[in-house]
Amino acid sequence: MKKNVILFLCFAYFFVSCEEKNEIKIIPNPKPIDFRQSVSLKLGKTLRISLDSLTAKPYKNINIYEDTEANKDYLHFFNPNNYQIYFYDLATEELAFTIKLESEGENGIGKNIEAYQIKNLDSIFVYNYPAELSIVNRQAKRLITLRVLDTSKRNTRLIIPAPEISVASPIIFRDNVLIMNGYIGGELEDENAYNRPFVVYYNLKTQKLSYGASYTEAYQNANWGGGRLRYSYATYNSDKELIVYSLPVEHYLHSSKDGKNLEKHYAGSKYFDEIVSLDEPKSRPLEMWDSFAAYLERPSYSHVIYDKYRKVYYRLAELPIAKFQKDANPEKMVKRFSVIILDDEFRYLGERLMPSHYNKCLFVLREGLGFVKYIKNGGEDEAVFDIFKVVKKNEK
Repeated sequence: MKKNVILFLCFAYFFVSCEEKNEIKIIPNPKPIDFRQSVSLKLGKTLRISLDSLTAKPYKNINIYEDTEANKDYLHFFNPNNYQIYFYDLATEELAFTIKLESEGENGIGKNIEAYQIKNLDSIFVYNYPAELSIVNRQAKRLITLRVLDTSKRNTRLIIPAPEISVASPIIFRDNVLIMNGYIGGELEDENAYNRPFVVYYNLKTQKLSYGASYTEAYQNANWGGGRLRYSYATYNSDKELIVYSLPVEHYLHSSKDGKNLEKHYAGSKYFDEIVSLDEPKSRPLEMWDSFAAYLERPSYSHVIYDKYRKVYYRLAELPIAKFQKDANPEKMVKRFSVIILDDEFRYLGERLMPSHYNKCLFVLREGLGFVKYIKNGGEDEAVFDIFKVVKKNEK
């Protein structure tokens, strides 16, 4: 939420007041398939890890690191309370080791750590939002810091995004280029099909930034609230060297070899028929809570994740809440979601509506698809993860 506030303030000058209404844009779900279910998700094992007194329950940026040298798989996450990355051995469910990062000094990587990504234990990319990406090793020694936000072009017609790095929008390593998703808040009147990219490139050799694909036609000439419906999500199919993007108001996934030329594939949900834009003009900026309401009260899509073990894609479809209330219980401000399962040719295999006690923090491991399980009034000294298996219809 803090990030949305910063971006709305930074780019408020793009907006001027206006009284006319914007034409509503309806994005229909064409539903060209019969949604015949051939597979589903079935609960398998449950992981439980113990947490120390400094560690809050992790609900974001949880992932798996496969250490091929040690032949071990680790579940890992960042603890902002003590600036440590925790690694848990999946075989024993015990804490194996930590890497303590520094915020200041010779090895300092900043005080606003948004995310990190492990290429290997000697190349850990740590994102200090919104402009710096540092590479550290397993001893937390800072090897280099990259400037990944170009402020020199702020006054041009190109609308420059800040990188958006997470498990749901990972860095993709292609030769000497980092390919990242990008995000900038707000709805801009002068946006077109070419000037608002959501793909960011950083060339490690030249240390230069460039930009890829812009938002699709569904976003043009429509007000989507300027907040979470402007997020973008990505995954990488290493088997086919294919980048796949998921945009919140698109019933299609978009694949690309390079992050520029997009090919669309139907990947809509059976649970909703259309997504409707706001009737407010783009020229009138929304308050932060109104932007959040625009997201909550509409169906949408979010994560897409490729499962290399089962050769399938998972895409999340988010159901709307009935009515947003600013002072409501936080539990009522979370959209329930389904998981759409597609094969590696984007053919529909099934969809499962998930129980409300799971959030959208999910990750792939050898046994299946992992979810953080929210336990109301549960113990604060452990985190619980349920692992779901992809099973054929009626398989027990």
